[in-house]
Amino acid sequence: DSEVAALFERLGVLTEFTDEGAELSATPDLWSNLEADMSDMPDAVPALAVTCCLVGIPFRLSGVGALHHKECDRLEALKAELASVLQWDGRRVPVHTLPEFDTYADHRMAMALAPVAVFVPGIVVRDAEVVSKSYPDFWQQFEAAGFRLADPADPMPSIEE
Repeated sequence: DSEVAALFERLGVLTEFTDEGAELSATPDLWSNLEADMSDMPDAVPALAVTCCLVGIPFRLSGVGALHHKECDRLEALKAELASVLQWDGRRVPVHTLPEFDTYADHRMAMALAPVAVFVPGIVVRDAEVVSKSYPDFWQQFEAAGFRLADPADPMPSIEE
């Protein structure tokens, strides 16, 4: 956990470990790029890659070959799903249609893509319950962090609600 926290600190996310868990806060201090060997923490790659993309930090992650053989090919899945909000030269593209992200039945994909809602409110994460594999309370804690969760079949709530 401390190694992942150090990487996220380079991306503007401070982690303070407490008796109750970890508290996250933002910092304006961002590195201009990120290079890391992820051999010892491959499960952190999806969240790290999404964060780099969202804050516009070029990155190179090595030691990720095992990600081709997880619940899905996480590298190809990330590339496919992030294409709706990014150009591959690192620029965010205007979003004309709210992204509907596929999770590929992979809990880490669902959790990694959820924070895109910080930049694009109203996203849809399909097969969201897949998080129950490793983090059954993920969506409740995500909502407790200030996000509004809704069934995508329901009409979008108005801003006043």
